[in-house]
Order: sequence, then structure tokens, then C-alpha cells
Amino acid sequence: WSYAQDGLSMPTKEELQKARSVKARKLLEEGNSLEEISDIMDCSDVTARRYLKMSFETEGKVMPDLRRKSSGT
Repeated sequence: WSYAQDGLSMPTKEELQKARSVKARKLLEEGNSLEEISDIMDCSDVTARRYLKMSFETEGKVMPDLRRKSSGT
């Protein structure tokens, strides 16, 4: 309703996902961890990882491993 009121069309699911993937990628490039990205975007780390993967795939790149390294082993 708010989109129609402003004379805008409702964004598609793909457009919303693309916007979220761009936001996740920007947060990653700013130095945020996966956990911080998921907190900022108010989603699970699995969802944040999916958005990041989408952003890397659009560039034809492989997403880096974002798991933390264990210390002392």
C-alpha cells in the first residue's frame, strides 16, 4: 500500500534479495564479521552468508571462507 501511495511499484523478491546482497557485501568490505553482518541486517548467519554468496556470484568470483580460525590448534 505504501508503495502505491508513493506512486512506486512493489519491488520483486529478486530485487529485494539483490539489495540485501549489496548491503551485506558493503558491510563485509567495511570490515564487519559475518556475525556482525547478521546482527546489523537482523537475519541469521546462514542468510547473511547466502546474501554474500549471491554478491560474489554476480561478479563471477568465489566467496572467501568466512569461518574463524581456531587459535592454539
